[in-house]
Amino acid sequence: MMSNKDKLVIIGNGKIAKTLFHYLEQKFEVVCFAVEDSYCLGEVIEGGMADCSVEKALHLFPETRFLTCVGYGAMNKDRKRLYEKVCKETTFIPTNYICERAYALAFTMSGFNNLILDNVTIHPGASLGSNNIIWSQSVISHGASLGNNNWITAGSLISGDCKLGNNNFIGAGAVIAHNITIGSSCYVGANVLIDRDLDDNEVVVAGKSRSLPYDANRFMSVSG
Repeated sequence: MMSNKDKLVIIGNGKIAKTLFHYLEQKFEVVCFAVEDSYCLGEVIEGGMADCSVEKALHLFPETRFLTCVGYGAMNKDRKRLYEKVCKETTFIPTNYICERAYALAFTMSGFNNLILDNVTIHPGASLGSNNIIWSQSVISHGASLGNNNWITAGSLISGDCKLGNNNFIGAGAVIAHNITIGSSCYVGANVLIDRDLDDNEVVVAGKSRSLPYDANRFMSVSG
């Protein structure tokens, strides 16, 4: 049976590509996982498809839409490099993905290769550049702006009128307070509250998990 979905090449074959496949196949007909030769495993990734080289994928599926589905290695620079390389050296067509279960209302997306997953809320007046990943249940509030190559992980809150530069990683459950500016290539750990501006290359993390000197069952019965 012929599919009426647009065909899509996924650039990547790792955990992120495998996860995103299950989102992307709802909107696109995923035709292959394409990677650079040195990363080609020749193994089935998802959906019964093995990965292949970008060159082979280009031969089989010229002028097909693509999304770069790789992680945040080297502060998102790997994804940036791949995205720019594929744009420059192939006839694949960059696109964006917004999950049908996201709430994205009258915001501006000026670029491509943005992936916005389920239960993400993006308020009116917010803006995105290119090559950003906004993971599940995150909120991008009114007037907030994101540059390029940022990774906003699950449950993060970017408050109103915040400005993020490029190549930033925002950990799960982090909160960026109102009207904060974050430079580029910053690492914000999980569950951190950012209430001041960050310069480029800053790292902010919360304290590590520690055990209290209580039996958990007894603690819950007392505290409840």
